[in-house]
Formats: sequence, structure tokens, C-alpha cells
Amino acid sequence: MRIPRTTYEVLEAGEYQAVVERIEEQAGQYGQQLCWTFRLEAPGADYDRRNVLAWCSPSFTSKAKLGRWARALLGSQAVDDIDELDTQMLTGLPCRLVLSSGLGTDGTERNKVTEVLAPRRPPAPFVPGARPWDAQPAAPTSPPIMAGARRSWGR
Repeated sequence: MRIPRTTYEVLEAGEYQAVVERIEEQAGQYGQQLCWTFRLEAPGADYDRRNVLAWCSPSFTSKAKLGRWARALLGSQAVDDIDELDTQMLTGLPCRLVLSSGLGTDGTERNKVTEVLAPRRPPAPFVPGARPWDAQPAAPTSPPIMAGARRSWGR
């Protein structure tokens, strides 16, 4: 059997558009961890559709990575409305990743996801004659079905 060498190219530190591909539970050196796979979205760039991995503990609190990252993906109101987080509801959601680089435990340079941020909203389309101060706020849309929701959307 022939196995090609896999190489790892370190990306420059910065902010990248991404989508959550999957979240899986893994046993790690610090106990049970959630392994996040993000797919970078950069059409035309050499890193487009490249996967980036990040880990966090399965602790769903406002100060833990999982809580902060869920807030970025779902919004504060949605996260405040649930008692239990189903990681499936995060899969497929767009976000921004803040990447840094540094040395791994094996001495090689690696990227690290230092933060997950909400995706940038595209600018509103230009409408001739429209006055932005007259616009009515949009009604909230329902996020994916959430286990343990305390109250429904639209109230």
C-alpha cells in the first residue's frame, strides 16, 4: 500500500470566513473534548475549502469556549433561551475564525483557533429613495430546533 505524504501549511494569523462542518466528541489529553471541524470559505484563495480543527471542553457555560462559540453562531438571545445545547444545531452555520500561529507540542508551527465570531452580515442593498431611518426592524427568525428551549420565538 502506498500512502502519500500529507503536508500542513500554516496560514497567516488573522480572520477567516468559515462554516462549521462537524463537532465530534473525542478523548484528549485533558479528558473528553469536542473536536470542531471548520471549513474555510474563501473562493479563489489557495486555502478555500480547507479544514481547520479546534478543541474545547464540553462545558456549556457563558465563560467556556463552547458557550462563547455557541453565542457567536446562534446569537445571545438564542443561547440564553436554552438549557441544553445540541451540537447538531451548530453544524452548517457560517462564522468567522480568528487564527493565530505558534509551536505545537511537537515543535512544529501550527495554527490555533483563538476565537469564533459571528459571521459578517452583508451590507443592505441600495434602494434609491429609501430612507434607512424609516425601515422597520425585521421579525426574529427561528433558529434550528433547540433541545430544552424555555420559550418560543416571536413572543
